[in-house]
Amino acid sequence: MAVDTVIDYPCEPKRRFGNGDLAIGTAELMSRFKAQGQVIAVLAHANKIGQDPASIRVKLVTLDAHGQEMDATEVGLADLEARAAPLDAIISDCKQCPAGANQRLCGCIGLLPDVISRTAEVWLLNRVMPPGSPGGFLLLSAIRDFHYDGEVVRGLRTAGIFEASQAEQRPLEVNPFGRDRITGDQLFHGVFGVGPKLSPWHIAMLLTWVGALAIDGDLPAKMDQFEMLTALPTTDRQRRTAARLGLPNEDLGIRQLQSFLYTLYQAWCLDVPLIVTV
Repeated sequence: MAVDTVIDYPCEPKRRFGNGDLAIGTAELMSRFKAQGQVIAVLAHANKIGQDPASIRVKLVTLDAHGQEMDATEVGLADLEARAAPLDAIISDCKQCPAGANQRLCGCIGLLPDVISRTAEVWLLNRVMPPGSPGGFLLLSAIRDFHYDGEVVRGLRTAGIFEASQAEQRPLEVNPFGRDRITGDQLFHGVFGVGPKLSPWHIAMLLTWVGALAIDGDLPAKMDQFEMLTALPTTDRQRRTAARLGLPNEDLGIRQLQSFLYTLYQAWCLDVPLIVTV
């Protein structure tokens, strides 16, 4: 089971693949991009085992407009190549797209790791801001007001999305909410438990919870600074803000979460949602 992300930026390729419907076009783009990845994987596997790649069969997934799996059929290499072929026509679009990562093809599409490691979960929990800061206050308020009980995340643990079968925990300082700890289930509820699209305002909250969004060089220390941050026009977001992700980490799982946080930041800078599908 994988977790896919798409910066929901309206672009010409998405319109084209969806015949004017961006939601359908986004699902089509994801499906074709995955087919391209499968072509590469089939060729590499066939070369490794000395098998004719044309004889290998794989599952081709069709997605609905919400990015959910609608149908899956077994196909061969030629079918995958035909499915991926139209991507060649959008390379120039992707190179110029502000939502693209490193100007690569379909740079708006990303992945969370297939398994979120225990060390990565602990790393993110340790980034949770103190209760007296805007980030900590907003997280504890969300847990109370929106009932972030983590139930949806516990289901994902059972499905194998997380390495740890039980949520990691982080002790908290004394706070007005009366909570002595925060769990990984509660924290990730804000990612997986609020619907398939994370709005720009919600993204700003997520990043602020874990001290990953600075304005004018500093993390928000007061609520009015957070409010000023969320009110920034898109033209000022990249100029006045920065993603605070820490130094590149030797741990692959942590680097993958750092990359996910940066994807959130990209979507927020463009003032568009991030689609997250499991």
